[in-house]
Amino acid sequence: MINRNAYFIGGVSGVGKSTFLNKLKEINNDFEIIYGSKYFMKWLGLKKGDYSALQSLPDDIKNKELDKMMRYILKNKQNKKILLIDAHYLRIHEGKISVATGEWMRFFNGLFVLNDEPKEVLRRINFDTINTKRIRKIFPGNIINNNEKLKLLSCYLNKTMDKVKELSTIFNIPYFIIQNKHDKIEKTLEEFVVSIKIAETKLRHE
Repeated sequence: MINRNAYFIGGVSGVGKSTFLNKLKEINNDFEIIYGSKYFMKWLGLKKGDYSALQSLPDDIKNKELDKMMRYILKNKQNKKILLIDAHYLRIHEGKISVATGEWMRFFNGLFVLNDEPKEVLRRINFDTINTKRIRKIFPGNIINNNEKLKLLSCYLNKTMDKVKELSTIFNIPYFIIQNKHDKIEKTLEEFVVSIKIAETKLRHE
C-alpha cells in the first residue's frame, strides 16, 4: 500500500525551495525531506551534482525512472514523519518546457508550489552563478538581457501554476501557493505548516 503522508513541493528553479526546506528542517523535526534531483541522480547511478548528465537523458527515460523512484519512496517510507518531496512540476532547460510529473502524483496529500517575484528569482539565479558556480540552464542560450529573462521567468512561473492547478483537478488533491519572501522566512514557514494542517484535515474528512 502506498503511504500518503506525503506532500509535493515544487517551483521554478531559483525560487528558493532548497533554502526554504533547509530552514524548515532546522526549526521543525516533524518533516522528512527528500531533495528530488539529488535522490534521482543517485537512483540513476549518476555522479553527485552531475546535472548535465541528468539533463541530457531523454524525457521518456526520465519519466519512466521517476515513476519507479517515486512509487518506491512512497511505498517504503518507514517513519511517521511527514514526507516532503522537493522536485519540479515542469522541466525547463534552455527555454524548452516538458512535464516532470506522472500518475504517481495521485499518492500525495497535497501539492505545494513555492512562488516569488521574477526579479527575486533572477537575483538568486545570478547570485548562484557568481558565488556557488551553480549554473541553471533554464534560459535559451541567446537570451542574455535581464529584461528578456524576467519575461521568460514570468512565463515559467505562470505555467508552473497552471500545471499545479491541473494536477489538483485531475487527482482531486488540494494545492497551496506559498509566497516565498526571503526577508520574512519565518512567516513563510508558518504559512506552510498551517497549510499542511489544512490538507490533513481535508484528508481526514474524505
